[in-house]
Amino acid sequence: MLSRCAPSRHAMTQCARRVVLANRHQTVSSSSSAVIDATADAADKDYVSPYKDLFDLMEQGKPIMREIEADPPNYTKSGVDQNLIRYKTTHYGHLVLPPHVMKWEHRVTMILDVKDIPLEKPEEFAIMKEIVGQRMTQHRLQISSNEFGSRIENKRHLVSMLDRIILGARRLAAEMEDGGAGGNKKQIEAKTDKLDE
Repeated sequence: MLSRCAPSRHAMTQCARRVVLANRHQTVSSSSSAVIDATADAADKDYVSPYKDLFDLMEQGKPIMREIEADPPNYTKSGVDQNLIRYKTTHYGHLVLPPHVMKWEHRVTMILDVKDIPLEKPEEFAIMKEIVGQRMTQHRLQISSNEFGSRIENKRHLVSMLDRIILGARRLAAEMEDGGAGGNKKQIEAKTDKLDE
């Protein structure tokens, strides 16, 4: 480092100071790294990983995944388990011009398997089929809502509609058994026979 310095007296003092400071820094850094290494060795002995149980399971060759508990059943007013209902929605992207969202942006579609609908009698299913029309196939019910400007409100509206449809089908089937529906009983029985085929 002295070879780079200029021969003037002031420059030599500056150069000497740099050399001394550089040597001090190397001495301090090497001694501090030795202290850090000694501390790290002591800390390694006391350290317990929060994942120790998982590492032990891996070493033993056991599966590390824990069993996940299923959600407890959450039933609607009509008795449908909400964990079995699927919802579908689509995001269309924002528009530059007002209203900045597409017409069907907040539409929510509810999909429910027919086997999960809590209706027991074939008459109830026939009445429900009359209420919902083509939205109900042999295997699933699919209804949509775009009434509100919020997906959450549309989802709530769908659950409310499903409850009203199921409870209404039960009520009408009960009235038919009591003889309150009159001539409609034969029509519904004929449609029930078609569903069974």
